[in-house]
Amino acid sequence: MNVILVVIDTLRAKNMSCYGYAKKTSSNIDRMASEGVLFANSFGHANNTHPTFTTIFTGVYPITHRVVRMNAQYYLNHDKIKMMTELIRGAGLTTLAVDNLATAGRFVKAAWLKRGFDVYIDYSEINKKENRSIRRLFEINELAFPLLEEVKSKPFFMFLHSWDTHSPYNPREQFKHMWYEGDPNGRINLGSREGRKTLEKKPTGRTTPSMKQPDPRDVEYTIAHYDATITDADAALGDLITKLQELGIAQDTMVILTSDHGENLGEHQIFFGHRWPYDDCIYIPMVFWCPKYIPQGKRIEAIAQQVDLAPTILELLGIEDRALFEGHSLVDVMKGRASETYKYARMHATYPDVRRAIRTKQYKFIKTIPGCPYEPDWPKRELYDMKSDPNEVKNIIDNAPDIATELESEMDRWVAEELSKQPGWLDPLIEQARHGWLTYEN
Repeated sequence: MNVILVVIDTLRAKNMSCYGYAKKTSSNIDRMASEGVLFANSFGHANNTHPTFTTIFTGVYPITHRVVRMNAQYYLNHDKIKMMTELIRGAGLTTLAVDNLATAGRFVKAAWLKRGFDVYIDYSEINKKENRSIRRLFEINELAFPLLEEVKSKPFFMFLHSWDTHSPYNPREQFKHMWYEGDPNGRINLGSREGRKTLEKKPTGRTTPSMKQPDPRDVEYTIAHYDATITDADAALGDLITKLQELGIAQDTMVILTSDHGENLGEHQIFFGHRWPYDDCIYIPMVFWCPKYIPQGKRIEAIAQQVDLAPTILELLGIEDRALFEGHSLVDVMKGRASETYKYARMHATYPDVRRAIRTKQYKFIKTIPGCPYEPDWPKRELYDMKSDPNEVKNIIDNAPDIATELESEMDRWVAEELSKQPGWLDPLIEQARHGWLTYEN
């Protein structure tokens, strides 16, 4: 079997039609789900890029690999943490990537994410040399398709990373206006780089009072652009499936679609960024497609997390060396040999303040980490009933203290247990906050 891992940066599940969104934004991904497996409760571990991708590729939690922030000045310990690509290549498969994480970032380049690849096409370098702006999946395809031609006759793992749904929300022209029903004339596109400057954000990432109630058509216009970027990426994903079929390798290739984190589109007074561990940022898609190997049209309610992707991919490829992973393979759940995975999903956020969260299928508990930067106008402890309040509007911390205490105790127990595996090490959120590495925006 071959595996292609497609990660669309900043793609939130809430705006995808296969996850219940009213607009038909993701018809090709919907088809993938109808012919494959969709995880309905799939979550990221952080609200930014470097920690989530590092977990995807290492199969361990951010508290273990200690990369807890985009651009934080911390480098992965190469001696103790392996990339799944190193194990895949060691098993004799060809490993290929079209990505830019190894060189993207203002202060720290996540060079460790390049480890284990036989071929790593860095489109940031291409952009510099050729004065281009490759970032969308259809452009990634243009670089990936020749690689597929070369490796079609041998087993491979391919990683494709695009930024379609990350600001500035710039879909191709044919998609740009398909989801907006108002009159955009004279309106500011708040998703553009120029428009974002007009937000006059506070350091917390929330807008000034003048922007808390902007013209709803402006906001809807920008949200429509975000939705259009989903449809643009979705079309490119459909092109990828078609290419696999043309090459005659679709039946033996597992395509996995996911994201690193989501996006705030006005929720919690945050316009067009990824802040805090609310589901707008943490609830991500996870769809597996390969009709020959997995059930078709299966929607799984069990909790899935990014930490599970590496062990799942290795099991799909028949690689037994999975002892270093903290996540669990999802193959048994996909094939019906198990019904549940975790009781708790675990995540954190590092901007504008530092918080941890723990989530069950019904409740989410969030707390600010003592000794770290925090937003004084925001509660330090929050509890939400995700069944009755999926948008996390009503903090019920005072109404359900027993549930909050239970979840906080489990959070603290788990953190202590994880740190006990690393004698002498501090909680990386606290340690890096002391260095001032967690206080600036993406």
